[in-house]
Amino acid sequence: LSGYNDGFHSWSSQYFGLEPPKSELEYAKVVAGCAVKTLTRAGSSIFQGYAETVCGDPEPTTEDETRLAVERLGEGLVFVGILEQWTNSACLFHAMFGGTCAEQEFQQTSHTENTTSSAYDTSVLQGWTDEADGKLYSKGLQMFQDSLQQFQVTAESCRPCMQEAGVLRVISGFSPLLLLY
Repeated sequence: LSGYNDGFHSWSSQYFGLEPPKSELEYAKVVAGCAVKTLTRAGSSIFQGYAETVCGDPEPTTEDETRLAVERLGEGLVFVGILEQWTNSACLFHAMFGGTCAEQEFQQTSHTENTTSSAYDTSVLQGWTDEADGKLYSKGLQMFQDSLQQFQVTAESCRPCMQEAGVLRVISGFSPLLLLY
């Protein structure tokens, strides 16, 4: 739904002309499988997908493409972060690769950890879900959780990184305070 709210990102004028989608549901069904398509199809996405796009290709994903995308994710990516677990993702990255923790890594910009906001009212989808990208997300989430465990990333182990970044202040006698902008 974020793409819909971002001027119908990936709604391809190549296929649909200048007509916007009639609803959030129509938009979601057309761009369904975007992540799977990105990992399996040749092509590009220029001008936010308005001119030429892999995601806006109205040809639905296939089971073979979904299996290939899941395989490529599992075998081809060393790091997987999860948007809804932004802080843990940043800490996991540093646990895996080192480096100095920086304040901007913890700033909330285009992501949200509250997907119940009105911008993400999924009731407009009338129960419809993106099965292909859902399978890919499940694989990514499994990889993320496995990595958290392997690298022993927890809220407690993340504190030094957050303190180094200046986003966690510990006041004697009080619980830590997370400062996100």
